[in-house]
Amino acid sequence: MILRCFHSALTNQVVRYGIAFVAVAVAMGSRLALESWSGPGLPPYITLSPMVMVVAILAGFGPGVVATAVAGVVAAYWLLPPIGQLSIGSPIDVVGLVVFVAMGLLVCVIAELYRRMRGRAAAYDRDASLRTSQKSLRDSLKNLGDMRTALDEHAIVAMTNAQGRIIFVNDKFCTISKYSREELLGQDHRLINSGFHPKKIHTRLVDDDLAGPCMAWRD
Repeated sequence: MILRCFHSALTNQVVRYGIAFVAVAVAMGSRLALESWSGPGLPPYITLSPMVMVVAILAGFGPGVVATAVAGVVAAYWLLPPIGQLSIGSPIDVVGLVVFVAMGLLVCVIAELYRRMRGRAAAYDRDASLRTSQKSLRDSLKNLGDMRTALDEHAIVAMTNAQGRIIFVNDKFCTISKYSREELLGQDHRLINSGFHPKKIHTRLVDDDLAGPCMAWRD
């Protein structure tokens, strides 16, 4: 189980950080496609900047930082003169690269803060929903308790199984029948026809026993 969780977490991390490299490759491919359509002279970071934002929002802070770093290296090597070298000849290009990296990191921080705020809001909504459900459950249980109390005070209640054996009786039933609950459970209603209680009670019990597994009579 631990190894499975570790493997799942590792796979998730590999996928998230793999997105950073894939996104930079897609950005460079998009740039080549745009250049073939519009010609050379496109701004160096026209496709890299949006991809960094996408990675930071979808994959998180770490992958966003990796995408920013990889994009900076790619821009320095393939887009900024001298092409094919990591050294940058123009101070303006250096400033542009520094601004790009700084903006990429800022986007990563903002995206991470946004993700955390969304997570907290979702957790708060779940907690609020759980509290509401718990309150509704408590209210329902209280109402059921009140209904049972009222039923016990004003009606005799018995439940039987498919064979007509008593499986539940309320206190009122025990009081009227003069039998304890232990004496009644497992018996059928013929037990009550002992001559101790009024005959009409037994007549109703026997007649209603066929009506269903739960019977209630007004006192």
